[in-house]
Amino acid sequence: MRITSSMMTNNMMLNVGRTVRNLDGLWRQQSSGRVVNLPSDNPLVAARALKFRSNMRSNFDFQDNVDRGLAWMDVTQASLFNVVDTLLASARDSINAASNDYLDLDDRRAFTLTMRNMLHQIGLEMNTQFAGRYIFSGLRTNQPPVFSQNQPGLHFEIEQTFFLRDIERTMSLQFRNDITQPAVIPDGIELPPIVHDIHVIKLPYRNIDPATIAGLPAGLNLIPMTLDHYDAYNPEPGEVHFIAETGELIFNAADATGAAGAANFPPGTGLTISYEVNGFSANELNPAVMFPSRLIAAPPGHTLHHLTVMDPNDLDPNEIFFNGFGPSVDNQNLTYEFSTHTTVPVNTLASNVLTPNLFADLLRLVEFVDSLEYTDKSELREHFEAQNALRLPPLQPWSDDEITELIYRHRYTERAQINRVVNDRFNNMLYLIDRHSAQVRQELTDIGSRGRRLELFQNRLEHDEGSLYRLMSQNEDVDVIRLATLISSAQAQYMAAISVGTNIINVTLGNFLQV
Repeated sequence: MRITSSMMTNNMMLNVGRTVRNLDGLWRQQSSGRVVNLPSDNPLVAARALKFRSNMRSNFDFQDNVDRGLAWMDVTQASLFNVVDTLLASARDSINAASNDYLDLDDRRAFTLTMRNMLHQIGLEMNTQFAGRYIFSGLRTNQPPVFSQNQPGLHFEIEQTFFLRDIERTMSLQFRNDITQPAVIPDGIELPPIVHDIHVIKLPYRNIDPATIAGLPAGLNLIPMTLDHYDAYNPEPGEVHFIAETGELIFNAADATGAAGAANFPPGTGLTISYEVNGFSANELNPAVMFPSRLIAAPPGHTLHHLTVMDPNDLDPNEIFFNGFGPSVDNQNLTYEFSTHTTVPVNTLASNVLTPNLFADLLRLVEFVDSLEYTDKSELREHFEAQNALRLPPLQPWSDDEITELIYRHRYTERAQINRVVNDRFNNMLYLIDRHSAQVRQELTDIGSRGRRLELFQNRLEHDEGSLYRLMSQNEDVDVIRLATLISSAQAQYMAAISVGTNIINVTLGNFLQV
C-alpha cells in the first residue's frame, strides 16, 4: 500500500509540474510577446531569428550607404551644374563677345579678366568638399584637384597621354625683334608679327624643365625655344618645338596629320609624354589627383620616403610615402556596396570634368591676349627714323609724310594680323568650350543615372525592410488570440491536475490511517 501511494503521489506531482511548466512558458510568451525567449525553446525558430536579424542589420547598412551615396552625388551634381550651366556658359558668352573685330586689345582684356576669374571659380568648384573630403579627387579625398596656394617645394614627374584629337590646329603670332630677327630686309622696315598655322599640344604647366621631357617618337626631336625666337612656331618636319614660357609643344603639320600623325599618335594607345614640374602656383592642377605621377621632392618641413610597401599605420604627419607612379586616375572610383556583391561608384573624377585641356586652353588664351601689345607710335617713328638714316644713295631718304604712312601701314597690318589670330583663337575656343561642356554634361548624365540606380536601391531596400519585419514577426511574435486560448486551456489543465491530485491525496491518506 505504501508503494502504491508513493507512486500515485509522484505521478500527481509530475502532472502538476508539467502543467505548471507549460503554463509558465505560455506566460513568458505573453509577457515578452515572443514565441522564443531562450534558444532551447525552439532552436529552429532561434536560428531563423538570428538570420533575419543579420539580414536586417545588413539592410540598415545598405540603406545608410544609399543615403550617404545620394548625399555625395547631390553635392557633386550641384558643383557640375555650376560648372557647366554657369561658369562654362559665361565663359562662352565672354569668348563670343570678345571675338568682335571692332574691339581693341583693352576691350578684349576686360573679357579675359572675367574669364580668369571664372577659371579661378572653376578651380574652387572642383575643390568642393563633402564631410571634409574632396569629392572630385577619387580615392585621394585628402588632396584637392586644384592647388589653392602656391606650392614651390613640390617636384613631380608627370605622365600624360595624347591622341590626335588632342592636337589643336590654330594660329599663332610670332613677333620679331632686333635680337632674334635673322636678317634686316632691304628697305630696313621691321615687318609686323608673322602669322603661323600651328599644330600644338598645350601642357597644363609652364614650369617644366625641357631636359626632362621624354616619350616622343624616335623620329621626332625636341628643340627648346624661347617665345621671342623668330622660328618658335615654325618647326621643320621631324622637329617639335617646346616653348617653356607657355608650355606648348609645337608640331610640324607633316608630323601631326595623315599617316605620320597616326604613327606618332597610335590609335587606342596614343602618345605618352613624361616631364617634370618643380614648383606649382595657386589654381594649377594637382598632379597627384589629375595624372599618373611620381613625387620627387616634398615641400619644406616634410620628409619623402620611396618605399616598396607602405604601412599606413606608420604614416607621420610630416612624412610623405610614394612608391613609384601613383594609381591611374581612371581607377579612382569611390564605390559603396548597396547589396551583396553589388557596388556602384558614387564619385565623379576631376580628370573627367576639369580636363587638363580645359584648364590649359582657357589659361593659354587668357595669357595670349594679355601678352599682346600694339607697337607704340613713338617707337615705330624712332625705328623708321633710325632706318632712314641708313638709306644711303641711290636710296632717297623718307619724308615725314612717308614715315607717317609707314607707321600707319605697319599699325594697320599689325592690327589686322592680331585681330585675325585672336579671332581665330577665340572661335577655336568656342568649339573647345562646347566640347568641354558636352563632356561635363555627359558626366552629369552619368551621375544622374547612377543616382537613379541608388533611388531604385533605396526603394527596394525599404521594401525589403518591411518584408524582413513581417518575416521576423511571423517567426517570433506570438498570436495573441491563439495564446490566450492556450493559456486558458493550460490554466484549466493546471486546476484539474491540482483537483485530481487533492482527491487522490485525501483517499490515500485515509487508507494509510486505517492501516
